[in-house]
Amino acid sequence: MVDDRSLMHGADWSGQDLAGWWISEKLHGCRAFWDGAAMWSRGGNEVRVPDAWRAALPAIELDGELWAGRDGFTAARIATQYGRFNQAVRFMVFDGNLPGDFLEILKLKKVDAYVCAA
Repeated sequence: MVDDRSLMHGADWSGQDLAGWWISEKLHGCRAFWDGAAMWSRGGNEVRVPDAWRAALPAIELDGELWAGRDGFTAARIATQYGRFNQAVRFMVFDGNLPGDFLEILKLKKVDAYVCAA
């Protein structure tokens, strides 16, 4: 189970030099944490992921969101809450215990392997 206090949270970076930082847009989905064996919601409830996801996800911690595209929040919420995934739902990873630095991961396309579709 995941504790919400251990997840990343937004912060105010006003006045700080962010040169060299990697920043991505905020997706409108449902927070999800893969602990290497199971997926958890921000509230600490297990998310019933499809068997294909369970087989494809690595045995490392990944932090991200279940996202179903723009205007797809309801589909993401239903997947998170009830385990009913449709083809639009993706696990969009934004942090994890990945080997190497971020640029190496992007060059090797390892990140793509962790964006799973239903």
